Amino acid sequence: MCREMEIMRDKSRAEGRAEGELKRARETALNLYNMGMNAEFIAKAVNVSIEQVILNLNKTV
Repeated sequence: MCREMEIMRDKSRAEGRAEGELKRARETALNLYNMGMNAEFIAKAVNVSIEQVILNLNKTV
């Protein structure tokens, strides 16, 4: 039972880290956009596709 709880805890931590990284990438992308950077530059800077950048910017702008 203890091992199962450790696995669940580790999985939750990994999910939390992934969510935090995604949030940070979105914040960085928005900051770069507000600084006048284009979608291609932003995609390279945050290591995501141009389509993902455009999709997220359309949600926030």
